[in-house]
Amino acid sequence: MNARKSPLLCSLVRGYPLLIESEQTADIRNSTFLAYIYPSHTTFHALQSPEKLDKQLEIWTVIGIYTILRHIIDTLLGWIPGYDIATIALLAWCVAPQTQGASWIYQRFVRGWSAQHQTQIDTLANTFKTRAGTEVSKWANRLFVKVGEAFTQVIVLLLSHK
Repeated sequence: MNARKSPLLCSLVRGYPLLIESEQTADIRNSTFLAYIYPSHTTFHALQSPEKLDKQLEIWTVIGIYTILRHIIDTLLGWIPGYDIATIALLAWCVAPQTQGASWIYQRFVRGWSAQHQTQIDTLANTFKTRAGTEVSKWANRLFVKVGEAFTQVIVLLLSHK
């Protein structure tokens, strides 16, 4: 008997079919769709009518926090049966215009906490921005040195064969 699961046809938002290899892959793809692709699509439309932009920014703020916390929470709770389905349900509730879950979370929890800790958040963000810029600069310099060395070796090799 083949231990590999047979492909499964899942349905995403509004009936878009997706052929997947396993239920776990379905959970990952569905959560990616709900957390990033669908909000990106609705943000595009919100940019066409600025009065909808506040709600989209609330969604992206909540999704950003979810993304950060997910790594910790997945480690602690990922073993619980049905956890992946609950995560997808939470994301669907957050991004669905009918439920406005992200707005509820933002208004009830995020806005007050962020306002209370604004100075610390700004300091941390600036520190991260500076460190990230420094690291990217170092990485780019090393890359350019390596590319220059490789280019020089190719030129020397080509010239030595003439």
